[in-house]
Amino acid sequence: MSAVPTETLWRDLTDPRRAANVDDLEAGMKEPVFENLEIPEKFGPVEIIVDDHKIKRFAFTQDDYNPWTLEDSPFKGKRIGHACLLGNDLLQLFTLKYAGSKTVG
Repeated sequence: MSAVPTETLWRDLTDPRRAANVDDLEAGMKEPVFENLEIPEKFGPVEIIVDDHKIKRFAFTQDDYNPWTLEDSPFKGKRIGHACLLGNDLLQLFTLKYAGSKTVG
């Protein structure tokens, strides 16, 4: 048996395809209240695909079409990601262990 998940990686930490096979996406998750927080608490590691689609989607939502991210950059011609490309995914780490639908604020 392999320790590596057989699921295909997705572009976002909150993969909408999970809803197709699961009745309750938050089953077994903690309620997000102060008393349930553990410090330190391990989240991850996680793997996320950063592909052309993710980069272009972020560029569109932020109206940021910097050619360094969409074409060649001065760094040996390799594209670079937007500074906050993974920002939303970092915020969503909390929902790996806590019920996101019950988060307030």
